[in-house]
Amino acid sequence: MQLTTALAQIADLGLSIVAPWVARARAEQPEYDVERTDGEIELRLYAPQLVAEVTGTGDRKGTADDLFPVLADYIFAAHREGPDIEMTTPVEQAPVTLTQADDATTAQAWTLRFNMPSRWTLETLPNPADDRVRLRRIDPRRMAVLPFNGPAENKVIREKEPRLRRWIEAEGMTPIHHAEFAYYDPPVTPGPWKLNEVRIEV
Repeated sequence: MQLTTALAQIADLGLSIVAPWVARARAEQPEYDVERTDGEIELRLYAPQLVAEVTGTGDRKGTADDLFPVLADYIFAAHREGPDIEMTTPVEQAPVTLTQADDATTAQAWTLRFNMPSRWTLETLPNPADDRVRLRRIDPRRMAVLPFNGPAENKVIREKEPRLRRWIEAEGMTPIHHAEFAYYDPPVTPGPWKLNEVRIEV
């Protein structure tokens, strides 16, 4: 990791503790338009996303903890040639296999992904040194999104996901994939200030 990048990351970490909303505003986020809002729920139209992702087995929290360093090593050039890549927000996590179709937290395999900054393309991104890291483009998506504050614990997500599914059904829409999750803040952010989302493509 380059010194300037390291200092910037330390500064952003401090902001994540004392003013996480400022840290979020400083970080690039995926581009989307809000089609409509209904209370806390938003229907968003996401532009194409360029991501680095890695998949592993285990529960939701365990795989997030295990896979985050793999992606961090990639963007901060720990074992590869080329420049550092700026950290974006949020970190996204999607289930791969489920044991209960309407509860994404039951998955035993997960994909963790970082969105790549918009200045990069598939052609210009550095090649990963770790063959577990995949670079790919996600096509435009229409997502029903339920944001919530606080720790992203399974018991909380199990309350939020059914609520979002009920809204989708009431609006006459059909879920295309299982729920996925977005985490905007690092672990050092005080629990009540953390911003997370449950998302379902429709």
